[in-house]
Amino acid sequence: MSHIAMRAVPAAAAIAIGAAVCGLGLSGSAAAAPLPQNAEFVVTQAAAADGTGSNANDTHRSGAWAVSRANPPEPTSIKIEKSAAPRIYLRAGQKILYTYRVTNTGRSLTLHAITVSDDRIHRPVHCLVTILAPGKSTVCAAVYTITQHDMDAGHVTNVAVATGKLPIAGVVRSKPAEETIHALQHAALRIHKTASVYSYDAAGLPVTYYYRVTNTGNVTLRHVQVTDSQGLTVFCWRRTLAPRRWMTCTSYYRTTEADVAARHIRNVGYAVGQPPHGRKVHASDRLVIRLKYRPAISIVKTASVDSFAAAGTPVIYYYLVTNEGNVTLRHVRVSDSRGLTVSCPDASLALDEAMTCTASYVTSQADVDAGTLANTGSVTGRAPHGRHVSADAALTIPAVQAPEIGIVKTASVASFTAPGQQVTYYYLVTNNGNVTLHGVTVTDSRGLTLSCPHTTLTVGQAMTCTASYVTTLEDVVAGGIPNTGTVTGKTPAGTEVMDAAPAFLPFTGSPFVPVTG
Repeated sequence: MSHIAMRAVPAAAAIAIGAAVCGLGLSGSAAAAPLPQNAEFVVTQAAAADGTGSNANDTHRSGAWAVSRANPPEPTSIKIEKSAAPRIYLRAGQKILYTYRVTNTGRSLTLHAITVSDDRIHRPVHCLVTILAPGKSTVCAAVYTITQHDMDAGHVTNVAVATGKLPIAGVVRSKPAEETIHALQHAALRIHKTASVYSYDAAGLPVTYYYRVTNTGNVTLRHVQVTDSQGLTVFCWRRTLAPRRWMTCTSYYRTTEADVAARHIRNVGYAVGQPPHGRKVHASDRLVIRLKYRPAISIVKTASVDSFAAAGTPVIYYYLVTNEGNVTLRHVRVSDSRGLTVSCPDASLALDEAMTCTASYVTSQADVDAGTLANTGSVTGRAPHGRHVSADAALTIPAVQAPEIGIVKTASVASFTAPGQQVTYYYLVTNNGNVTLHGVTVTDSRGLTLSCPHTTLTVGQAMTCTASYVTTLEDVVAGGIPNTGTVTGKTPAGTEVMDAAPAFLPFTGSPFVPVTG
């Protein structure tokens, strides 16, 4: 049975307490009698519900309320237990799930409006239930997002408190529940050094160095500094780097005669930063800029003809090779993409020296069919210190294509004299052009079925197709047989050519006289 214990209070609060007693329905001498010092008034859950403010164990002695010994006072309290997952965090933005187990640890009164407040959670904490009977529990949860400040601090400590309301009046609060989770800190720094030039070929060349410094860890780095092994003054626009942030620092240099003599400039960029805890982190990157010798070579390709129209055309190729650099080139060789043998007068070229190499070729029918003769001349040479240089020159010579096809149609007889006479037609087809023809097809205007030995004709090739026909009475009446043979073909480029051969086979028999009734 639940109850509320009311203890005697100083005189100044007696009126308020009396009002509370009257509100419970007490009257007469019981309501008028003052509470003795240190006395308790026990209100059961049932009494609070029916408004009488009495129970079976209440007694009245000498006009004062007696303390019930059968139902001693039972305190009402609330308890909160807190946990976090995960307990180790790795980066800013990571989500932490806090779970709160809230228990009504009293034995008499039901608690209402259960809430949880957390000093790190700035929004309402969700609870499965908000009313707890004595001894009952509920689970609440909230999500917290790790900040960069949390990462730098190395831990997050927060405190949660649970509250609940009593049935009549008043609020109970739990003792604070504190939870600490820890950061797995990783301090790291990276530097990448580049320059405004990849090489140099003289003293006095201005060079700008760039140092890209990146915080590759998960904690903030402060007092970030960059230095150079050549003692250059390095300019950086910030001193603090958050995780995954970067900055570019710069320094300026001018090449010297000593750099030219050394044939390279080698120096190192160093970066250092201070994490929130522990020792400084360091990084370095070396950069080498090498002396540029500037070897270069060029090739220009020409031919003895501007075009060709037939297979067997001789072509002479000329390859003008020039040393365009500032050093002597050796082992100079010229080659052609068609595998031609190229002849050169020398294998070495001094500064600005040039030579002409040659190669011979004879065109093929495949070149004519392709429509062009394309190939590439390539030259290679080796500069001092083993560096190779090369150049290419492509040349395309157009083919003058003239596709043409012809057809000649004849018959096995010069004329016919009666219906039912067998006639064989012959179609002589010839490739009269200079390119191969494919898909050669012959048709007859009378729809005859033709037989041809080939569908492809090379240049100058001919073939004879045949078809059979039997003369009819209509042919006799018409006085002859007119028809046309047509041939079509396609070039390698897909262009269609055609020719037609009309023919007339006359009727030379006796005139046909129709029989009438």
